[in-house]
Amino acid sequence: MTTLSRRQFVVAAVGACGACALSLEALAQAPSPVAPVVIGKLDDFPKDGIYDQFVARGRFFVMRREGRLFATSATCTHKRNLVRKVGEKLVCAKHGSEFSEFGTVLEGPASMALPRFKISRNDDGTITVDPSVSFGEREWHKPETFVACS
Repeated sequence: MTTLSRRQFVVAAVGACGACALSLEALAQAPSPVAPVVIGKLDDFPKDGIYDQFVARGRFFVMRREGRLFATSATCTHKRNLVRKVGEKLVCAKHGSEFSEFGTVLEGPASMALPRFKISRNDDGTITVDPSVSFGEREWHKPETFVACS
């Protein structure tokens, strides 16, 4: 059996702590496994605005704007950090990217809009968001990207 000197032990311990810290940082930034989430009914989103109650569970925001309900990723397109609601904007605290209430970039360093997720109204009137299916800004016109509020 080999014995370690104090110096070797301290160097090994510091290295192990650093590796753990890097692993935790990577886990915090990695997307969570996603499954479809039933978010409620249209009446649960009565007025235009950003609804953030699904960020922790599904890593997405629900937005109601211009007669449409849609779900936008809560993960910044710059370095995949979590985005938070600040007033009527979405802000990445890590690097300062700002996104509009539609998910478009207002201020970088992010250069791409937040993707939207598949959203649908079920036969019983509930609404489901499927974060495993995403759409870039050029696809936001597709019917799978929003639910009409009328």
